[in-house]
Amino acid sequence: MNNYRIQFKSSAAKECKKLPLFIKQRVSEIIDKLQQNSRPSGVVKLKGDDLIISGAYW
Repeated sequence: MNNYRIQFKSSAAKECKKLPLFIKQRVSEIIDKLQQNSRPSGVVKLKGDDLIISGAYW
């Protein structure tokens, strides 16, 4: 399987630094998984983009 490279806009990286540690760790785990598989099960296609939802939002 391919490894993918994930890049952030500088503004997104700056906002991420402000997050509480436990959220940063959770986001980091999800991003690490995305580097291995850019379309994990549960991804929903929306207008040409992929939406990745982690956790219960509804």
